[in-house]
Amino acid sequence: VRNFYVQFYTPISCSSRSHRIIQLDNGMLVLLISNPAEKVTSCALSVATGSHNDPKEILGLAHFCEHMILSAGSKSYPDLNAYHNVISKNGGSQNAFTTGEQTTFCFELPNLSNSDELVFDKVLDIFSSSFKKPLFNELLVNKEIYAINSEHTANKSSRDKIFYHATRLLANGDHPFSQFSTGDITTLSDMLQLNKVDLRTEVMKYFKNNFYAENMCLCIKGPQSLNTLAKLVFSKFNDIKGLPTSRPL
Repeated sequence: VRNFYVQFYTPISCSSRSHRIIQLDNGMLVLLISNPAEKVTSCALSVATGSHNDPKEILGLAHFCEHMILSAGSKSYPDLNAYHNVISKNGGSQNAFTTGEQTTFCFELPNLSNSDELVFDKVLDIFSSSFKKPLFNELLVNKEIYAINSEHTANKSSRDKIFYHATRLLANGDHPFSQFSTGDITTLSDMLQLNKVDLRTEVMKYFKNNFYAENMCLCIKGPQSLNTLAKLVFSKFNDIKGLPTSRPL
């Protein structure tokens, strides 16, 4: 693990916090935030890939990957929705989003007793395992396609989303920003069936080419000491694969 000695300027209201930036052996950059008064322990992981990396023949692929990765099981935790279920059971919350150049996953859990550190350890283990060997269980493919299609339908009644899409239409047609980024049942199902393309195979390729350690940034915040957080991060994330040896041009 490599430590970066960076001076953080924080307001007086955050004076109880201490910070540290480290880089794991696999190249992942990590920000640790320790605050003994913190009432929740939280984690966020951002991957430098998004809808701008969608192939033109599968618009919405990055968004679909976001939906699948933490729901469709991993080699260590094959049960569907294991991540969501354990967070919900322990009073936590989670979210994820995809932009043009970023895919982010986050969760937080309340700190109520000493046993909560064990719960956080468990959730973090499930969370990190999804970025090592996700299963992309085929049983969840259609469900997530319909979930994305529902999002797209809801976006049609949002003024902000309509204006944002209008900006896309005015953009340079050769730039990926101009592409339809959300995806719907047409781009993720109908067109693929017509062209005999398997969506699960394509999302696994997309994951392999974009979800590697050097392309990720992690942030963890909690009441634990910086050393404790660093050990926790190392044990869970240091074995995420690094830069693929062969990537498509």
